[in-house]
Amino acid sequence: MGLRARLAALVLITTVLVPHARLAAFQSPSQTAASPGDPAVDAYTTFVLGKKLTGPADRAFVVAALDRLVSAVEALALMRPNPDERLLSSAHKVRRELRRLQPIVGDSPAQIKDRWNVFQEVAQLVADVSREIGPQGAHAGVTSALLTAADGLDYDYSLRSQPNNIEIYFDLASRALKQMMP
Repeated sequence: MGLRARLAALVLITTVLVPHARLAAFQSPSQTAASPGDPAVDAYTTFVLGKKLTGPADRAFVVAALDRLVSAVEALALMRPNPDERLLSSAHKVRRELRRLQPIVGDSPAQIKDRWNVFQEVAQLVADVSREIGPQGAHAGVTSALLTAADGLDYDYSLRSQPNNIEIYFDLASRALKQMMP
């Protein structure tokens, strides 16, 4: 893992994950239990809940998680009375880009950079939809941390060799989605 990726992970852990864990420790079980929400959001959050990527990141899992994440973000955008067509168009573009994460022979620097860009685009989509939702959207710190996590994925290395960074990214995306639920 490169120095840039390690620093980004450290910033995420100290600014977002640790304070959230402290808060959760003082909440009653009824406060921490998931409330029924949008099926697409629930599909993503339950898919990534508790997944620990201990070895090389499984490309099929990563693609499935990102696909569910984009579906959840689309669902949240469509809950608005007048969904922003630009955001929906951006979601469709990201879906096409997800195909770049499908199994490809080899990991050339260009392919790795393309895959890294998908994480950036999905994180930006989450932040844009949250901003569109307004004050009921995700906290700015969480969307900022998600964008930092995407940036922290080191495009000099294969994504398969960065399971901890990918896990942090998915956890932050899950937190953002939960905060954007009405």
